Amino acid sequence: MDICKIIIKYKKAVEDTKGTSIVSVVVAFSILMLGILMMTTSTTVSLKLINESGAKRKVIENAVEEYYITGEKGILVSQNYTLVPIKGSGMELRINNSRGYAKTYTEDGISYEYYYFDKD
Repeated sequence: MDICKIIIKYKKAVEDTKGTSIVSVVVAFSILMLGILMMTTSTTVSLKLINESGAKRKVIENAVEEYYITGEKGILVSQNYTLVPIKGSGMELRINNSRGYAKTYTEDGISYEYYYFDKD
């Protein structure tokens, strides 16, 4: 009779449908892979942006250094600036007897254009 009890026990175990199906395992694995793909993509894009910003920072630092060392004037873009606030508070800011210059600095395929004021 022990064999009958064992057979009945295994038969009940085989007929038990409380476990997970292969479909639910595939869906869970797909969701996991999608999450890993999103994290990998965001990490890759972040590293690319960090490298680009470092290269741009280097170009900007070199441009400012060149400006202060050489003192070379750029292209004259305006004279006697008048700055007015956007909200129109009635307050005007003037930079009298000055000239505005624009200068472009290029290094490693990255261009940086800066503007500055200089007294006459």
